[in-house]
Amino acid sequence: MTNEEIDRLLEQAVREAAPEELYKYPFARLVAAAEREACLKVCNEIAAMYKLHGDVAERVAAEWCADAIKQRGKE
Repeated sequence: MTNEEIDRLLEQAVREAAPEELYKYPFARLVAAAEREACLKVCNEIAAMYKLHGDVAERVAAEWCADAIKQRGKE
């Protein structure tokens, strides 16, 4: 994550925080979500690569990884 991305997320957290809420918690949630999205993208790219090569076990493992990341976002 670049400094510019972090700055953007911090600005967003400050804007979206409730008046009585510190912005550190919204900021942490935004950073975690951004990192999950980045990891999910990598897992999906790996799954697609294995799908092209017909490597079923590796593709399924990458898909499981992507599903686990999606579930983390729902917690």
